Amino acid sequence: MDIKTVGIIGTGTMGLGITQVCAKSGFNVVAVKATPGSPDKAKASLEGGLAKAVERGKMAADERDALVSRITYTNDEGEVAGCDLVIESIVEDLDTKKKLFSRLEAVCSPEALLTTNTSTLSVTAMMAVCKHRGRVAGLRHDRRAGAARRRRGRPQRETD
Repeated sequence: MDIKTVGIIGTGTMGLGITQVCAKSGFNVVAVKATPGSPDKAKASLEGGLAKAVERGKMAADERDALVSRITYTNDEGEVAGCDLVIESIVEDLDTKKKLFSRLEAVCSPEALLTTNTSTLSVTAMMAVCKHRGRVAGLRHDRRAGAARRRRGRPQRETD
């Protein structure tokens, strides 16, 4: 599968870090705020961190501009419908995550990969609500995702 667009559900610390890593890697990103309210605070937080990186000489201004241009912020989960990969990074509550996966399966293409960033919950339990279980997996990002390079995939028995 050729991944071009990544959807990130959750714009907290981890979600924004994952958003930054994906955009820096050249992917178009749809960052979805999972809680009520505008995603403007998340956008300002990520862009503020990038501005500091430019000030400190850790990133060129044109690199920052290119990265920022690849990110779309929204609070509408339906915006991930065209994404090739969706990474869930919401509150660590199994019922909440299962409900999210059920909604994602309804809006995303059957070919889209649906992943969770959980470090403590059962990926198998999350995938149980999905008809297309072979496309669901764990994709754990380290705590400081924006700075980290290491990712751990956790395919399950039914993951293709």
